[in-house]
Amino acid sequence: PFPCYTINMRIIVAAGYTESLANFRYDLLKELVALGHEVHACGAEPDSGKLADIGVEFHQVPMDRQSTNPAADMGLIRRYGKLMRGIKPDLALCYTIKPNVYAAPEAKKAGARVFTMITGLGNTFVPGGAKRRLILPIVKKLYRRSAAVSDRVIFQNPDDREEFLREGIIPAGIGGEKAALVNGSGVNMRHYAPMPPSGKPVFFMAARLLREKGVVEYIEAARMVKAEYPNAEFRLAGGYESAGFALGQSDLRPYIDDGSIEYLGELADVRPQYGDAMVYVLPSFREGTPRTVLEAMSCGRAVITSDAPGCRETVVPGRTGLLVPPGDPKKLADAIRYFIEHPDKAREMGLAGLEYCKGKYEVGAVNRQMLDIMGLI
Repeated sequence: PFPCYTINMRIIVAAGYTESLANFRYDLLKELVALGHEVHACGAEPDSGKLADIGVEFHQVPMDRQSTNPAADMGLIRRYGKLMRGIKPDLALCYTIKPNVYAAPEAKKAGARVFTMITGLGNTFVPGGAKRRLILPIVKKLYRRSAAVSDRVIFQNPDDREEFLREGIIPAGIGGEKAALVNGSGVNMRHYAPMPPSGKPVFFMAARLLREKGVVEYIEAARMVKAEYPNAEFRLAGGYESAGFALGQSDLRPYIDDGSIEYLGELADVRPQYGDAMVYVLPSFREGTPRTVLEAMSCGRAVITSDAPGCRETVVPGRTGLLVPPGDPKKLADAIRYFIEHPDKAREMGLAGLEYCKGKYEVGAVNRQMLDIMGLI
């Protein structure tokens, strides 16, 4: 435990993807400003202006989030070092891999208390592939260094926490004190307000178009179910990416052309899709805590997701939704058929999920967990 700070502090929140600061940390950043702290944030892309609107000073730190080039990462370390020396933060909160492993040590050198947050371990920790097996030992070594300079490491699900302890990434003996646990990033339940139940057999998935998100399983299950229930609709939202495990237009085109799925592209506001959906689907292979699942529950929707780290924590099986094995489109199709054949269960589980979300994932309560861990309240 850390003492509660009673003076205004200079705080920096370091992210990889800039938009995540507004999408996932907006309420926390507002709270830090409201507490009287001088708040800075950094990310790879320019800020849209949303952060300035709430009194946060933004600093762009360009990076290639997918690169494993050591020379490029050395340049990133220099940029982080220059930023931290300039700001001289009292406290740094870093999340996602490159800020965790590169920004955190530079913040510590600048004299800050450092808190790193594991918002998911990504595709490197998903089994399979020679490249992943090659990279994983390096990633673990970098995480050990990051954990060593962190005052606390904050996890969003117990599976990730246990893996860090089991692998010795957080040193034995101090792991219990150093490894904190929060209920994801939380969800603003006023913004994602409950909607009347949808009686239509509409299923919706929103995700980055990456294989590890379970997109292939979703579109294959859609094709199976559509052949049996032609009135069922399967909608998919998300943008194409250039990452190594991304899906391209050619991967989706056959499923779009035969009517298995409706591809919506990137959406500025997903709430109308939650409203239209009977059930939200996310068959991901691994998550920190999937924000879209929380949004769907906040809107009163039943959920089908994977029995995988991060995902399994969000659903009470048979009460708020269903869990399916990752990588198994046939089992996913079975779960989808269940809701088509039992629409009353979709309504019942949606209401139960809303109550579960209120008790566990409301953003104000999650942010209080964060502030308490960092000694700010």
